[in-house]
Amino acid sequence: MPAFQANLRHDKKHRITRKEVLAARVVRLYSDAGDVALNPFCGSGTTPAVAKRHKRNYIGMEIDEEYSAMAARRVRVANQISRRGIGCQISA
Repeated sequence: MPAFQANLRHDKKHRITRKEVLAARVVRLYSDAGDVALNPFCGSGTTPAVAKRHKRNYIGMEIDEEYSAMAARRVRVANQISRRGIGCQISA
């Protein structure tokens, strides 16, 4: 499945952003659908967004409020895409 790159506009960009292709590979390799992906350094939310699209639950932790807001937006976008049938289906 091709990775989705969200067009998010931020005043403050995270200085280290991981490619979604890499995060998707790790999520799929080390977990099954329904498992929990833990990301204690969530940053801009790449891992939680990818986990959501691949039917994984997630726990993301971030101490910076701006990065946390970025991650929340990114997960919301992933959820909207999943509900439209692009990617995977997420059950609430």
